[in-house]
Amino acid sequence: MEAAGLMNRFPCLVVRGICDYYDSYKNKDWQPFAAAAAAAWTKELLRNIDPGEVRESAIIGQIMDDVKQLVQNFHVTQQADQYDKILNWLSAPDP
Repeated sequence: MEAAGLMNRFPCLVVRGICDYYDSYKNKDWQPFAAAAAAAWTKELLRNIDPGEVRESAIIGQIMDDVKQLVQNFHVTQQADQYDKILNWLSAPDP
């Protein structure tokens, strides 16, 4: 819930420390341990990521956005061409 909708606009990884059930056994006794475990895991993850890979990911993300736009433009153009062909086929021939 903390990051709901975040990835729609900002690609990211969400790390949560989950410490309890949502039923009659719910309690907060394990919350500090869960938070520490999530923080330790995140720290270890960040130690193993090469900063160059992060920069490349941003570039790849931009390239993917560009490709998506090109494909969308292609589909629009293709649809317009098909529409024109159908319209010409349905039109009366020149006298």
